[in-house]
Amino acid sequence: EELLHDKVYLYLVTNKLDFNYEIYEYAKKSYLFKDNELEIFISNYDDKDSVTIIALNYWELKEHLNFPYKLDENYVVMTPINDREEIPTTKPPENKNKKLIAFTFDDGPSKYTLELLNILDEFNAKASFFLVGYNIRIRNEIVVEMFNRGFEIGNHTIDHSRLTAFNCEKANNKINQNNELFVNLTGNEMRLLRPPYGSINKQLRECIDHPVILWSVDSRDWETRNRDAVVHEVLSHVKEGDIVLFHDLYSTTIDAIKILLPILYADGFKVVSVSELFAAKNLPLEDHQIYRKAS
Repeated sequence: EELLHDKVYLYLVTNKLDFNYEIYEYAKKSYLFKDNELEIFISNYDDKDSVTIIALNYWELKEHLNFPYKLDENYVVMTPINDREEIPTTKPPENKNKKLIAFTFDDGPSKYTLELLNILDEFNAKASFFLVGYNIRIRNEIVVEMFNRGFEIGNHTIDHSRLTAFNCEKANNKINQNNELFVNLTGNEMRLLRPPYGSINKQLRECIDHPVILWSVDSRDWETRNRDAVVHEVLSHVKEGDIVLFHDLYSTTIDAIKILLPILYADGFKVVSVSELFAAKNLPLEDHQIYRKAS
């Protein structure tokens, strides 16, 4: 019921449902498992045209199910199993025609980053993490974990300084110090740069030997610190080829990702890293260039 409340609310705020939320408590509801989804029929049954169907897929339901379940390979339905039997996990089917978008997370790693990695892994999703040096120092084991699990790691400077306040030498020093921390942990270089605050100018662009990655969709999670607001902001603007800005500093962002991924995947999107996004579209990422989206 709580999950359904959330889904109804989400459909309302994203203008995908013409439904009076106040009458929800009084509506009759029927439930049907169908093709890996739970369909909820909401109606007062006075008029067949008044029926509204909201589908909750397995990935939204899995944390709320309170009975043993597994995916039946023959009938694609959920069937009871013995409590002692190991419950397999399943991932959404791959689709080569997915609409690709890149999720990016700034300012980490944080205490929420590992949870975020697990959520992304459930959907076979990747992302790019632009790490800041002072957090690398205190959570270096998370950096190694991210790297070993195949997530892209980019440079967000040693101390989150606004680079346009410095000349080329000092700006490069901020970048290189952070890269040195990463090399010492992983043996690899940080290739991509996201300047703090997205602040870059022509002079710096020409003297910094990195592709500069900005964004085309800002989730505004840093501003609202609100799960539903973040979900609404992304769903209202995202389209194929976009680079979406998040911050893995806030629990509300992690909660928003839990909602966004099943909705986006159901709508034909696939979440990848920045480099994967550009490679899939045969677009090079070149030094001294600024990128906001893949198009």
